[in-house]
Amino acid sequence: MSKKKLPIDAPLKDQIKPIFKERFTEMLGSTEEYEKFENTILEYQRKSFRINTIKEKNPKELIKKLEKKGLKLTKIPWAEDGYFVEYNEDKRFDIGNLFEHFCGKIYVQEATSMTPPQILEIPKNISKDFKVLDMAASPGSKTTQLGDLMNNCGTLVANELDYKRLGPLKINLERSGLSNVIITNNDGCRIEGNNIYDRILLDAPCSGSGIIRKSPKTIKLYNPKKLKLLTNLGYCKEHLNF
Repeated sequence: MSKKKLPIDAPLKDQIKPIFKERFTEMLGSTEEYEKFENTILEYQRKSFRINTIKEKNPKELIKKLEKKGLKLTKIPWAEDGYFVEYNEDKRFDIGNLFEHFCGKIYVQEATSMTPPQILEIPKNISKDFKVLDMAASPGSKTTQLGDLMNNCGTLVANELDYKRLGPLKINLERSGLSNVIITNNDGCRIEGNNIYDRILLDAPCSGSGIIRKSPKTIKLYNPKKLKLLTNLGYCKEHLNF
């Protein structure tokens, strides 16, 4: 008997696969914790951005200008120069269309995406020999953030395996005004990192279950078999040099 198909406009909650519920209930330890998780991932995601201090040397003044335009802003606690854009019924904005975004003074970026570069603890005053590797760089959110934290000093290697994704990476790096970046197109498993890089960031391919609020279709595509393939993708012991 074939499964009954849900209508295209069915509520997202009804489109969650049983295997998704089973897996995350097991991971979280109880039905109650799963329900909290489900309610969270189905909530509206607040927009956020990061001030690019390479191009904007006075973040406080920029914030004042943005607030005068009608944006309601809240500081992101864990991200240096990161802000949430609160929903405003009177003045709705697509922050990606702001002049400040086009000229590179702000970078539209998810708040959670700002976490990995922060926890790498890039020193405030790095030497010219300081080297950082971003192993899966495109489209450049974390790469540009790393370059900002490095104050455009040292060397930042932005590697991307997929050749087609190099275009967006290049555009975002140029708009950010960074000049300490080298773009490479290589399999991360083949990059020699031992005693070369001071910091290495890898935002590896994943299930996408953490970005459901941004991309609801992810919940429809959830597939445990694909997760196993992604897990095996990272296993390259014969090439790993870290």
